[in-house]
Amino acid sequence: MVCDPEHVSDARDLLHEELERMHYPIREMETLSEGEEVVEVAAILVPTSADPRDLDAIVAHLETHAEVDSATWTVSTDT
Repeated sequence: MVCDPEHVSDARDLLHEELERMHYPIREMETLSEGEEVVEVAAILVPTSADPRDLDAIVAHLETHAEVDSATWTVSTDT
């Protein structure tokens, strides 16, 4: 998820709430990049089988919030 630096706290809260609402436990939240204009935040989920439709819905809902510039999801097999 990408947001303005001043919205990082609110955006993290939104991401956490959305994943929790859809019953996806978070293993870790990471700041992937941090600049003066944008910050990229990622949630690493507890290993589980995630439904792409759920993740699409979470991303779509996050993007409706003014605090979030953009959101996406990827699959990783790293543990």
